Amino acid sequence: MNNNPFQTENKQNLHVNAPHLGHISQSGDITGDITQNIYQEKPNFEEINFKDLESQFREKLIISANLIKKVSRERMLILSGDIGSNQQTILLNIAYLLAYKFHQNISVSTKTNITIKQWKNSSTQQVVDLYLELRDTQNPTIFILTEIEPKQINGSSGLEQASNEIKKSGNHYILIGTAYNFVNWHLGEEARKFFPKLKVEEIYDRDRLNHYFIEKLKENNLLEKFEKTRKQEQIIEQLNTPRIIDRFIELFRQGVEINNKSQTESIDIDEILIIVKSDKQFIRKLYYEILNERERLLALGLSFFNDLFEDQLFAALERVVEEVWQKRDPSFQALDYYDLDRLQENYFELTPNNFYEDFSEKFKVVQPEFYKIDLRSIRILSFENRQMLFKIAWESHRRQILTALKVLVSLVKESVQRNRKNFQGEWELYENAMKREKLRNAIAETLSDIGSISSSAISAIQGALFQLATDKNVNVRYVAAQAIARWYDPQNRHEIETLRTLQRFYGRALERDNISQELELEDYIGATVAVTLGEIIFYYYNEEKLDNKFYNWLEELSESEAPYIQWYFGYHTLQDVVPRYLKDRKVQELLKKIAKKDPKLLYPELPYSTNELISLSLAVAYKYSHNRKLVRDILNEWYRGDSSSGLLRAIALTYGFLNYNNQNIITIQDGMLRLEDILLKSKNYPYLFPFWKSEKELVQSSKTSVRSAVISSVNQLILRYFNQVEPQLKNLVKQLTKYERKSLIETLTDVYRNQIEETESTENQINKKSKYLVWKYIERYPLTEVELAMNNWAKYEDNPSAQQISIQALVSFAKVAKSKVQ
Repeated sequence: MNNNPFQTENKQNLHVNAPHLGHISQSGDITGDITQNIYQEKPNFEEINFKDLESQFREKLIISANLIKKVSRERMLILSGDIGSNQQTILLNIAYLLAYKFHQNISVSTKTNITIKQWKNSSTQQVVDLYLELRDTQNPTIFILTEIEPKQINGSSGLEQASNEIKKSGNHYILIGTAYNFVNWHLGEEARKFFPKLKVEEIYDRDRLNHYFIEKLKENNLLEKFEKTRKQEQIIEQLNTPRIIDRFIELFRQGVEINNKSQTESIDIDEILIIVKSDKQFIRKLYYEILNERERLLALGLSFFNDLFEDQLFAALERVVEEVWQKRDPSFQALDYYDLDRLQENYFELTPNNFYEDFSEKFKVVQPEFYKIDLRSIRILSFENRQMLFKIAWESHRRQILTALKVLVSLVKESVQRNRKNFQGEWELYENAMKREKLRNAIAETLSDIGSISSSAISAIQGALFQLATDKNVNVRYVAAQAIARWYDPQNRHEIETLRTLQRFYGRALERDNISQELELEDYIGATVAVTLGEIIFYYYNEEKLDNKFYNWLEELSESEAPYIQWYFGYHTLQDVVPRYLKDRKVQELLKKIAKKDPKLLYPELPYSTNELISLSLAVAYKYSHNRKLVRDILNEWYRGDSSSGLLRAIALTYGFLNYNNQNIITIQDGMLRLEDILLKSKNYPYLFPFWKSEKELVQSSKTSVRSAVISSVNQLILRYFNQVEPQLKNLVKQLTKYERKSLIETLTDVYRNQIEETESTENQINKKSKYLVWKYIERYPLTEVELAMNNWAKYEDNPSAQQISIQALVSFAKVAKSKVQ
């Protein structure tokens, strides 16, 4: 078995749950550029035709006019939690009304129109820079983003930036739907203007709800029966959400059926109203009185696999039925759509998707397009309802739930096996990365909700969690991390059980006697604990400062000698904790303590040490506007203080990782000046072992030297900001050694490749099949900016270093250009 934690099983990189987790291969290993998580992608939006929205909602409007006024004023709205109807439907409804109002008010002479765009959410790992999208969009636009997580939009910082930009432009609207509540987003009270805690009467229009109710009565042939009931107006007044209306229709229909059989006329309306307004009473009545045994198990199955595509749901359910439930009851038959009748609209709904298929990048001729997935998803109406159903089912169907866990664990493990999608009968489950991710997310939520039933339930499922937490694949382990972290949610109130589980699992990690390159169970479970701790602190812990219990956990993880655990602590835990708690002096001191340690490579194959991980956490924190001055001050304080070689490396690497766009707290010129100063200072820190040391030690020493950190950062800045750093670069090169100049020339050549790729020239371009442009006549292709700069360097007679580099770089450029000419 190959235990190299960084070897890639396939070349397609996936993110796991959030951008800060880095590139993860489908084999579960870390790969790719360590800096990728700092920079956000430009979000991908699909335009929605106004006529299509009009045909969908013109006759089905239920949104309050007051809510539309609120959105028009704030220009931004975030919906979270249970709002009595599907979030996406509500947001599209609001978008239609905003667009309709805009169309009514526009001047005929200007002919200005408003565009509606919906985010093409291809994965929960997709990161979006909403600020850039707003800044670069000129025409008035309504942006809709559904099912988004705080990490996908930089949490509070991303929303604050978007809110400021949208008020500044005065053109756009932002409508967001999320499963995470106000506390999870870590927003200040001023954000309540666009993230309100809405009462149902503020969302829905009373007259439109009445129309919806009457139409539902007609659909079920119940209007005549209802008109015979007493106190109709009082009844209607209490049916204040679409969901409560649907529940009333179901129980009223059931009462009518009973009366028809018994030939009586009495229906206890007061009891029905009490039940439909209480989640607990309605779910209990639904589970034990309305559903038969077969339908109860179906409800459990739906709860296990919430949010899967419809074909995927039935494929997963069939596994549970065949491998577990039929063994307990041989008469139990496979499930089909007709079994869903009593649950649809009362417990779940079939919702259209806004997901797009992924595709292989190995096409030679065809330029693949993204196509929208035409499968619906099975969506339980609210998480609260599912948690309630699990609690109720635990009373009578505990063994059915527990015996199904082994199937859930198997599904998660199979989802990361590359060849599973090719197995006959498993296409529906594992067809593509999106399906596999949705399956793992669904099972993580299921395990968490089952554990949330009680302390005894947590104990009952720890065996399943242990199997996942010790798997060699990070995608599998992350399911366990998600499940455990959600127990800390204040709504679940399982703080003690959560910390006890972390302690129990990490205790196993400490049982390893020796540290070697061969990964063992102890490494995997330690990494799972590190990721879980970061998830808890980022999403569910919401104090001003870290409690000692969490700070002690951070110190404990930082003391681990296991490189694998160190990697996950630095690349996951710290990047969750530092952006939120950098202002905590204890956290600053911990970062400094770790950075000051003698740098050593975590893995010989990769030039990453603990310094890189500290620097990355600071660079991620710097993305958040409220941290920028603090990051600057910390770097200055560290530099002016006791500058050990480890601390200097961390400082130098941080300047290379920072994103210098759209801010001026630390400018790129500041970064280059500091790097040049550190380069001069590095003469006091020898980076080559004496000649009698082994070659392996020599290589490791050079990779962990102060100079190597400076050169790495300079190269990164050249790649990303060549035009801005070029004036300072020509002076810095005077200090470079022969080997460092060689590295610089390779970087300049990469800049050249990037620039010729971006160059647009219809006259000289003859094809674009290769990655780079192909030029027919080499003497006629336009000079790139880096070529022009190198030509100028060649003239600097007072700077021989710059001249030598320029000549060598131009020769390298010519080789690249020649290889592309046909």
